[in-house]
Amino acid sequence: ALELIEAFSQDEGSIWTEWKLIIAGDGVERQSATQLVKRLNLEDRIAVVGEITGQVKIDTFASASIFALPTFDDEGLPISVLEAMAAGCALLTTMAGGLAEAVTDQVHGVVMDSVSGEAIKDGIGRLANEDEFRNQCQRNSHETAWNYYASSVIIGRFQQMLEDLG
Repeated sequence: ALELIEAFSQDEGSIWTEWKLIIAGDGVERQSATQLVKRLNLEDRIAVVGEITGQVKIDTFASASIFALPTFDDEGLPISVLEAMAAGCALLTTMAGGLAEAVTDQVHGVVMDSVSGEAIKDGIGRLANEDEFRNQCQRNSHETAWNYYASSVIIGRFQQMLEDLG
């Protein structure tokens, strides 16, 4: 999150200065993120909102164009990425953990090789400035989420696997 905030602070004069950033979640960086936003005087462009659930979460994803998860944590496939894809967000992320299984560079968004302010700035800049590219990534993300990760699809695959075993 801190690199994302730094990228937003370095975009003076670019076309994406009108974009807003919402940082959600109650992770360990929340307090540091809140302090950095205040120190950089970016409260008008960046909101650190903590955990969001229910209708607020649905509304937040529905109003978003881009979902950024700049991480190299070797975890599974984050549910937040699938939620963003289902809502039709273009992605800015890496190939960490299970992301490599679900996200394709230049199809669902921009996949970064490194998590740095410069890489984030370049990725968001491309997604924000290239409307046709962003719109195509949004459509691809939405289609992928619903065609491969919807609960009905997963249940069907699991049921077929059980039938094949039994």
